[in-house]
Amino acid sequence: MNEDEYAERADDVQGVPRELGTQEAASAAFHEIYDFSHGEVHDGSGSLLEKIKADPTLSFLTSTVSSYRDDHWRYVTRSGEQIVVRFSSTLPGARKLYKELIYHLVPEFHPFGRVRSYRSTATYAHACEYLDWYIFSENGLEANADSIQVITVSMINKALDRARDKGVYRHYSFLYFIITFWISLSAQRMLSKELRLDIPLSKIDTRSRKRSVQQKIAAETKGWHPFSEGELSNLIEYALFWTEEALPELLTIQAYINETLSNHKAGFLVRSQPDIKMESVLGKKVNGKLVCGYESKIRKNKKVTTSGRVLYYDYVEYRWKNSYRKAIDNVMQGVLVLCSVVTGLRSSELSELKFSDVQLSEEGGYSLKVVRFKTSSDPNYFGDADVIPLPDFLGETLCGLEKLRNVKARMRGGRIFESAMGKRTATIMARSIQKSMLRIGDAVGVDGVHPHRFRKTIAEMLISRSERNIDLIRMLFGHRSYTMTLRYIARNPYIIASIAETIENHYAESFIEIVSAVQGGSYSGNAADAIKKSFGKRPALFKGKLLRLTISNYITYLLQAGEPVFIKRASVGVFCVSNEFYSKGNLPPCRIGRENFAAVLRPDPSNCKLDCKHVVVLAEARSEMQKNVIFYQKLLASDSAKLTTKARREIMHQIEVNELHLSNLQRTNRPGALRSARREPTRER
Repeated sequence: MNEDEYAERADDVQGVPRELGTQEAASAAFHEIYDFSHGEVHDGSGSLLEKIKADPTLSFLTSTVSSYRDDHWRYVTRSGEQIVVRFSSTLPGARKLYKELIYHLVPEFHPFGRVRSYRSTATYAHACEYLDWYIFSENGLEANADSIQVITVSMINKALDRARDKGVYRHYSFLYFIITFWISLSAQRMLSKELRLDIPLSKIDTRSRKRSVQQKIAAETKGWHPFSEGELSNLIEYALFWTEEALPELLTIQAYINETLSNHKAGFLVRSQPDIKMESVLGKKVNGKLVCGYESKIRKNKKVTTSGRVLYYDYVEYRWKNSYRKAIDNVMQGVLVLCSVVTGLRSSELSELKFSDVQLSEEGGYSLKVVRFKTSSDPNYFGDADVIPLPDFLGETLCGLEKLRNVKARMRGGRIFESAMGKRTATIMARSIQKSMLRIGDAVGVDGVHPHRFRKTIAEMLISRSERNIDLIRMLFGHRSYTMTLRYIARNPYIIASIAETIENHYAESFIEIVSAVQGGSYSGNAADAIKKSFGKRPALFKGKLLRLTISNYITYLLQAGEPVFIKRASVGVFCVSNEFYSKGNLPPCRIGRENFAAVLRPDPSNCKLDCKHVVVLAEARSEMQKNVIFYQKLLASDSAKLTTKARREIMHQIEVNELHLSNLQRTNRPGALRSARREPTRER
């Protein structure tokens, strides 16, 4: 591809070949912003204004440990993760305004009922900074009543245009979010009168503006974001409760329903007195949580005898069907989480799964028949058939869910992930998957739950391969060893594809950061020299929009060609950039003395050696290297009498290495510096 073709493709965002999952991620990101900032308040009771009026000292709680008047609000998630929202703006009046806005982003206080996660609160709270930059400071305003009154439609649209043209990640979309949220709250009188922005939402939130924000998000989106460790923990805990603890009890309930209640297909029955047996079975609790339940009411009736006497008596009316259906859906949603983690299937592929697709071989292993829509090459064919392996525990759980639906009162037993609730069979199953994911998010307090994020999370965990991640992955896949898990994954094209995509993204983003820094000067290392020399031959390909496209395509090409590419951050401002094959007789410095040899040897950034030829040192590392030199010099000065000759030589070598990198950083930061004047650190053997 020549430079003109590169330029043509880079100028048109829609022309860049894009993973379908990336498009879906961008769409989901926009709709989250839109849903969080738009809506109508149905119940204004218990509003912030009422609390402020009742407590002028502002000492009412915004969390279990923070009050409204605090400079930061602390939240603790279900998994114990600490989330902190800080109010640090120095703009006069800003803290009062931003507190009122951010208060309404807390899950318990969100007026539209769509924010579920404290992590979302903290993330979107940063949008207030963009009001500082693009609205107030840019126009010489403060965040008080007088300044807010002079804000106009034109001023806001110009601010949005500046944020769009600036091209900094999230500035445009987050400014759009916080402005529309501010206007929505103001229009519904959720804010103090002096802080309301009296601007018609229709003047800002136009069709062209929404399209522009969507396009910007699409251009910035690299794909689905993985779940945090706390979020994944909550999701897995939820899934395992319903599939491992609740499911066995529900199967007992299912057997009781078929045996005792099968004649009551409408889920309604009457008893002359309380049915203790039925109440004990349907009212079973697991870990203090009701897993099914029932509804009951005591009714009065009268009977007129043949002699004319009027007799009154009580009877009990029971309804159980809806409670049982909800229990089925809870188990189904737990299975949906596990299937998303273990299979890596997309929404469209999950939605078509039927119980008949779960197969048990003669050897006792489970597999799943799937239709892979994305890989189909024939536009006239609706997907490609494939079979992927299933861990035994998941195969057994799917069989349990099928049995749970098998009651004479119809529970829709065809598709695995079809809801048991409602009167109609779902016609658009992908939408049913989305609704289930929303319910899962509500249950665990996580925003943006989607099958793609599970696959992305597992891919991230696999490529990082920390000890904790290895144990967690082994547990998730139900295997005794990590090796067994890798064998399973090697047979699953969905997860393999996600891992490959994740590695490409990681390498490309790191390499983009390196190239951008080297272009700007202030770098050190043989690898950095090679990079500078390479893009110096064709500088047009490494400018503006072309930089990201060129590097992404280059990394993808190298990986697909089987080249030994390895690019990873070792510490602040220090990267490992390697393109060598390694063996026991040819090891990088970071692997010498570490005998834990894998099938494919790669550098170990956690043990990075600054004298390695693969090191790229950027300006960010300067401060830490200066501290290193001071530390080593003090060590020599204070403990020289106690140090062995070998230890003293090693410390002096470390001082030399750090000083040489610092010298190179300074030298390359000067325009026109001679490359021949540079020296590279060499390790004394």
